[in-house]
Amino acid sequence: MMLLSVKGVGQASIVYSGTSTFTYNGFAPSLNPAISFTVPDYPNYSTLAYNYVGTGTTYYPASQTAPTNVGTYTVAATMTFASSGPTSSIPFAFTIGKATPTITATGVTTYTYNGLPQGPGTSTYPADATGVVTYSYSGAASDGTVYSASGTKPTNAGSYQVVATIASDVNYNSASSSALNFTITQKPITITVNQGQSKYYGDPEPAIFTYTTSPSISGLVALVGTLLRSPGEIVGSYSILQNDLTTVNNPNYIITFVSDNFIINPAAPFFQIPNAFVPGSQNEYDNIFRIFANSSFPPSLLISFRIFNRAGQLIKTFTGINDSWDGKGPDGSLLESDVYIWVATFVDDPLTKKIPRSGTFVLLK
Repeated sequence: MMLLSVKGVGQASIVYSGTSTFTYNGFAPSLNPAISFTVPDYPNYSTLAYNYVGTGTTYYPASQTAPTNVGTYTVAATMTFASSGPTSSIPFAFTIGKATPTITATGVTTYTYNGLPQGPGTSTYPADATGVVTYSYSGAASDGTVYSASGTKPTNAGSYQVVATIASDVNYNSASSSALNFTITQKPITITVNQGQSKYYGDPEPAIFTYTTSPSISGLVALVGTLLRSPGEIVGSYSILQNDLTTVNNPNYIITFVSDNFIINPAAPFFQIPNAFVPGSQNEYDNIFRIFANSSFPPSLLISFRIFNRAGQLIKTFTGINDSWDGKGPDGSLLESDVYIWVATFVDDPLTKKIPRSGTFVLLK
């Protein structure tokens, strides 16, 4: 109650029936005091004014404008009577307390894995709130995504939630939003086995089976897992299998797999000329001079093969790749130990490009 003392007529009273505690809402509090008097026959006054002033640590110089910001205040009523002039009431104390703002996290809720941090990062809150807004991201329990609360947006595919928090300011308490759920979906990719992967029979297995990825995942999390092929070592075609290069082992991707075949070809072509031989030796591999070639080397690639002595005399002309020389001369006698020369002519073919066209060997006794 605010009291007025009026000279000569006793005491008049101004009664305020509302609360003395308000919550900040951006507007002046509605005090709406009502006036009553202890002397009912003296209701006449010319003006009524209210004066507000801050108290304690609240700075608000005396004003007839009601305050709006948080703080402690008093209000006094001043009545002006024609006969006695102005008379003021006892100050009435009231408080405007901080409001708790409503903050709501907003933003896009579906993303696709791209190797970068992603997630909502906006919110709505009262326009006059000035507190700093922060965001906390964490994994959602719905699918078991593990991501401890962090101010950094998540990167990996999964289900997450974000909570926005606004710090307190002069008129508002700190407040946090309800959790906003969002998802980073897996990136769809296609793994295609490279064509033409093969080896020759008897050769070691390649270290890896290769593939291409579409679209490219350069700069993203590398794929985990390797390809395998169907078992078998005989000449033929074998499927290259996905093995553990799967979505399960690569949870940031949805993998579509396109297979191809691995080919085991007949043994690699082989053609070799010995550098010595011993006529009549018990060793079947060096008792005659012959060409060593396997079945993968087409005999038709050899056009001619001739042997000369160091004087340039022709000693032997081979009739084909399977012919040989026993070390004897045209008269049938065994020639002397010496160095001999061989000269070969081949068909121009990739298989013959690295084979020497001539060389020497030693006949030993």
